[in-house]
Amino acid sequence: MARIVKKHDIRKNEILDVAQNLFYSEGFDKTSINQIIDQMGIAKGTIYHYFKSKLELLEVVVERFITQIAESIQPILQQENLNAIEKLNTCFRQIGQIKFEKKEFMFELLKIMNRDENIIMRHKMITRSIDLLAPIIAEIIKQGNTEGLCNTEYPLESAQYILAISSYLNSKLSRIIIEIHEKKQDISVLVDNYTAYERAIERIIGAAKNSILLADQTLIEQFFSEEE
Repeated sequence: MARIVKKHDIRKNEILDVAQNLFYSEGFDKTSINQIIDQMGIAKGTIYHYFKSKLELLEVVVERFITQIAESIQPILQQENLNAIEKLNTCFRQIGQIKFEKKEFMFELLKIMNRDENIIMRHKMITRSIDLLAPIIAEIIKQGNTEGLCNTEYPLESAQYILAISSYLNSKLSRIIIEIHEKKQDISVLVDNYTAYERAIERIIGAAKNSILLADQTLIEQFFSEEE
């Protein structure tokens, strides 16, 4: 039987699809390169042609996950029935919902990203998130300036600062989330940190107090609920 040769990008995306599904369902640590190879029916050398290691494969999967988040919130810009604050809150809720739907993967990812040896990858992912998401948030802030709901001369820089603070917050919250998941911490600590972040965003963009709403306690409780 003739060997099927596929174009570079097609084969690479097929590997990413299989790896992503296994990372979501089995967890990163429990997924082996051999599992990916067996599921795809390819030679071991093929996967190493595209990715040097399982960690590099995870890095690309995470970047694709960030891209998917950016693509999911992009259409919110076109929703003419929403003002800027409503769009910002919708964006935050959308991102939260995506993470909730992938919560097992998110727990796994938090543990991996917090390892000391992964600090470079963590920094790269933070930078990539800001690059992809800041222009979208900036457009909403510009709308808020026009509507009188925001007051900042620097929409893009404000968006970048919001996301930069988010990267620190995520690092802090990741430890709290792991502790909550292990029953060592209370959910209220997580809600308090989100609420403080809401007030910081309002100050940065010049929005009214209590207008930014991130801490959906119901969703947070669902996120940590035990599976039936």
